[in-house]
Amino acid sequence: MTYSMTGFARISHQGDWGQLTWELRCINHRYLDLVIKLPDSFKGLEGALRDAVRQDLHRGRLEATLHWCPSQTSDSGIQLNEALVMGLFKAYEVVAKKTGSSALINPMDILHWPEVVIRSAASCDTMYPEVQNSFAQALAALNAVRAHEGDALANIMLDKLKRLLDLVEQVRAVLPQVMVLQREKLVARLEAVVQEVDENRLEQELVYFAQKMDVSEEVDRLALHAQEFTKLLNQKNTGAIGRRLDFLAQELNREANTLSAKNTHPEVGACVLEMKILIDQLREQIQNVE
Repeated sequence: MTYSMTGFARISHQGDWGQLTWELRCINHRYLDLVIKLPDSFKGLEGALRDAVRQDLHRGRLEATLHWCPSQTSDSGIQLNEALVMGLFKAYEVVAKKTGSSALINPMDILHWPEVVIRSAASCDTMYPEVQNSFAQALAALNAVRAHEGDALANIMLDKLKRLLDLVEQVRAVLPQVMVLQREKLVARLEAVVQEVDENRLEQELVYFAQKMDVSEEVDRLALHAQEFTKLLNQKNTGAIGRRLDFLAQELNREANTLSAKNTHPEVGACVLEMKILIDQLREQIQNVE
């Protein structure tokens, strides 16, 4: 199965202790980059959550944010750091006096100040299983989105690979004609500049020229790489295949460039040009694949 590196999932879970909400965003990245944002009370879970992510994701930048809204009726273990609150008020009075400001301080701004609200670690520990379970649900939802988009990407690439293989067969079909035309052109040029042609030397030169300009190996390798590309996209449970696909795309591009450099036939040239366009389009799509 092909997975996209991009996706979004949002899962909320309600309990007597309040509401937990996970938001997961995944975007393209060359390697696996994890950013997990947790309230201070749940920092102890970060290592376990990272391990859970690594079981499913292999490439991409994942940003996971946990929002916790404690229940007003439950004993959430919330306490105020009264000393810090008084200190903030005194600091405000000093600043207001020096600046001449008469604006009233907003109590909610005080509550949002770091370490003003203290939550009991013991009360939060009991919520750890709920946090992990809701994270697992969010991760499963994200993977479902990535799989759906990955299938769409795979179908796009499979269509381009089918067209690429058709072009390879078109080139293969005209290769005998290409060799005959190259031979005729070489003989005509030699006869135009040389009065007497040594037949044995001419045959040797023709054989050397034919070997140098033969593109059958490039055509065979193009077909093999495209078939392997197709096989990877059609396999199930393949995990991260983006890097392998990228390697195959580079090889396809290299063979197409060699074929273009050797070619002297207009029909082959038109096919190679379309091949290179398709390969570039494949390489663009691969950047979205895990």
